[in-house]
This record gives sequence, C-alpha cells and structure tokens, in this order.
Amino acid sequence: SGFHSEGNAPSLRETQLTRDQIRETIQCGRPGTPMPHFDRFAYTDKRCYDMTAEDLGELEPIRAPTTLQSYEIDAVADYVTSKIKGAGPVTRGQCIEFFGEAGSYCEKYPEQ
Repeated sequence: SGFHSEGNAPSLRETQLTRDQIRETIQCGRPGTPMPHFDRFAYTDKRCYDMTAEDLGELEPIRAPTTLQSYEIDAVADYVTSKIKGAGPVTRGQCIEFFGEAGSYCEKYPEQ
C-alpha cells in the first residue's frame, strides 16, 4: 500500500493502529505525507521503517520544529492510546481537560 497519501490526517479517535504503531508514527513521521518525524535522528540510520534518508529521497518526512526524546515519544503514544484512540467525538469535558478552563474554545463541543 505504500506511504503516500493526501488530504487530512486520519482521525486518531478512529485509528486501528496499535500503541507501538502510533509510537513509530510519532517517532518516524509518515514518508510521503505531511506527518513530520519527532526523532532528531530519524533516517540517519535504519531505526525508522528500516530506511535511511537516502533510501527515501524526496519522500523523507520533514523533521518537526521541536524534536522529542524517546521517553517523550512514549508519553505521547501512551496518551493517544489511552485518552484519544476509540474515545468517540470530542466532548466539552475532554476539551477542558486538555486545554484548561480559559477562553471559550471548548464551548463548541457538546456537554457530554
């Protein structure tokens, strides 16, 4: 099936990816898509999809403006897996839990 895709990113709320696949996507990005990699050393060796930057050429994902340490990538993958994956549509409570009470940003979401 390859890596190339266009349009919006798939919904993490509906993803079928495992925790390890989510972690790999955060670490390595998705070649041929706008999803950046957050591992500073991605594609300098074969840690990502068993490929290097040379193997990927112009399909190499861009590096995120801020990279993450391995433990931070683990924390993001754990958060996505436990709080977002399979959680259904966003609720106001989830929005407030994430962004805090300030502002009216979360008012657009339903109470439940």
